[in-house]
Amino acid sequence: MHDSLTVNIEGKMMSEDRKILEIIEIKLAILESFPPKLKISVKGKVGSTGWENPRLIPYRYITEPQNGVWEFDFVAQDPSSETGVITVPTLTDIETIYIWENYPEDIVRGVRVYASTNSISVMTNGDETLNVFGGANGVMGGGNSVMIATTIKVL
Repeated sequence: MHDSLTVNIEGKMMSEDRKILEIIEIKLAILESFPPKLKISVKGKVGSTGWENPRLIPYRYITEPQNGVWEFDFVAQDPSSETGVITVPTLTDIETIYIWENYPEDIVRGVRVYASTNSISVMTNGDETLNVFGGANGVMGGGNSVMIATTIKVL
């Protein structure tokens, strides 16, 4: 998803939605309900104070992903686009929870969430992959990956 400008009900410009800086952690939980729901909890970092309205934006697919990994952007409202807003440039924690209603449990093998500098994939079997964007001289690269164990639980 591209960054977008948000407009409120009166048509006034609001701060821009931007991908957060970095994904730190993703946790998946299957909520006991009928039909089942998938709870996606994500923690990350932004580069300053004042970010608001953090949320996951799901990618839209014509057909489901063949690898079974569904993708989301982690975005929030960037305060730097608003006049008169004072922010402090410091790494700041940010988190969100997304409840996936009626998720297709028979074809979902995992979830990948994107930030501006990395992405993390969590498979429903508990495996997690961290992809770091950037390399020498800021060139995009996918060579920096780390496998981390995580869990998925039924709540």
